[in-house]
Amino acid sequence: HPAKIVSGTMLGRALQEAGLAGILKEKDLYQFTDDTLLDFLLREGPLLTSSLAQQIASRRLYKPIRKFTESDFLAVQAQNYRSDPVKASLDKVGEPQARRDFEDHLAAEVGAEPGDVLVYAPPTKMNSKVARMQVLWKGRIRSFGDIDDPVIAPRLKEIVRAHELLWGIQIFVKRDLSEQQISLIRA
Repeated sequence: HPAKIVSGTMLGRALQEAGLAGILKEKDLYQFTDDTLLDFLLREGPLLTSSLAQQIASRRLYKPIRKFTESDFLAVQAQNYRSDPVKASLDKVGEPQARRDFEDHLAAEVGAEPGDVLVYAPPTKMNSKVARMQVLWKGRIRSFGDIDDPVIAPRLKEIVRAHELLWGIQIFVKRDLSEQQISLIRA
C-alpha cells in the first residue's frame, strides 16, 4: 500500500536520526507500541526525528514524486551493457548511511533541508514473498511457487512476475517543497 511505504520510509529516517543522536537503540524498540514510539520520537528525538514523527502522527505524509522501475533500469542498461544499473543504484542507496547521504545531497542541491527528500530502495527480491508462501497442495505443504500443475503453474508464474514488476526505487518529498524543487529532484 503506498501510504504504508511512505510512512515506513519516514519512520525509518526518523529512527535512523534517533539512533545517530544516541537516544534510541534497536533493543529499545521492543518496549514501544506504534503510538508510544511516535510519542517518544516527538518528545525525545532530535529536530528531524520529531518533525518526521509529527508529520506521521498528523497524517501529513511525504509526496511520492518518482518511481524508478525495472523498465527504467533496463533502458539505462540498453545504453551500456557493461553496467548493472540496478546494482549500482542499490549500492548508492541500499544501505542506511549511504541512502541518508544521498537524500541529504539531493535536498541540498535544491535548497531543501536534510530529511526533506527520502528514498525507498527495497531489495529486488522484496516482492518474491508470495512465491515462498506455504500452501497445502495435494495433501502436502509446499511453496506457492513450486506448484507444478499444468493448468495452475503458468498462472502462478504470471502472479509471481506481476509481483516482481511492483519493485522500484521511489523518491518522496516533504509536501511544502516548491514545484521547481520537485522538478529538479525528479531530473
